[in-house]
Amino acid sequence: MLILVLQGAGLLAVLTAAWWLARLAHDSEAVKQAVAMYGYIGVFLVAFVSGLNLVVPIPATAFIPLFLEAGLVFSVSVMVMSAGMTVADGIAYAFGFLGRTAYATVQGNGKAIRRLEAIRRRHRHGPLLALLAFASFVPLPNEVMVIPLGVLGYRPTYILPIVFVGNIIFNTLYASGIVRLFQFV
Repeated sequence: MLILVLQGAGLLAVLTAAWWLARLAHDSEAVKQAVAMYGYIGVFLVAFVSGLNLVVPIPATAFIPLFLEAGLVFSVSVMVMSAGMTVADGIAYAFGFLGRTAYATVQGNGKAIRRLEAIRRRHRHGPLLALLAFASFVPLPNEVMVIPLGVLGYRPTYILPIVFVGNIIFNTLYASGIVRLFQFV
């Protein structure tokens, strides 16, 4: 329960900071120039770091009003954020896949791995569709789904494009909501 309260407080702090920075950028040419100087590389890095965070998910899309105030384009920002988050999700996938390999090596007989492969054979596309829905609409880290799919042995060529599309959908919806919210505040 304490973790949920801390995560909620962290999210509220991020949204407050994003609101404050967007207001500051609206009135300050220096802030606009600082954000514009880092441009889309900065957006990518913010999204990458936010994609790695499992404890307090810091949504990079909360900063979209700041990016827009600095003159960055909404659609390009969403695509770059989605790419940064997908790279972070790729690292999580690698941990899952390497965990599978390490577990099989330690156990030797691979009985658990064979069970996971049987699950994968029976439900080949189900987990991929669930991943798309999860990445598109659930405001939790994608690692919740990506790591287990890595352990199950799904190929990154299946996982990462699905996560990228899901990130685009999620970021578009979330960023649109944040922009509208900031218009009222």
